[in-house]
Amino acid sequence: MTTTTTTTAPAWPVRHLPKVERFLSLGSWTYLLTCPCGLDAVPHASRSMAQADVDAHVRQISAAVPADQRCRATKAHRMQPWERCGLCAGQIALDLVTGDPVNGQINGVVKP
Repeated sequence: MTTTTTTTAPAWPVRHLPKVERFLSLGSWTYLLTCPCGLDAVPHASRSMAQADVDAHVRQISAAVPADQRCRATKAHRMQPWERCGLCAGQIALDLVTGDPVNGQINGVVKP
């Protein structure tokens, strides 16, 4: 009798929250990118090298999500700027102020 295992997608997508963590390894500190998505990262000797890995991972995530689906109200929606937001996806961005407010022109009207 053979058994087959099937994997199903989780009910919700994995949130990418990359960060740099510090570990003690062989008597010296090593820095490592950790993310809930399970990304395998290389340990580094300096925090800045691990932060470069975080920045590259965020750029990769951002490229996968179209700009019109990214969250524009991150604090109110409790999302990261690179995540797909169900509230912001498909919404038209409102440009309420047009013109040059520095020179006194707002919405086509020149202020005295």
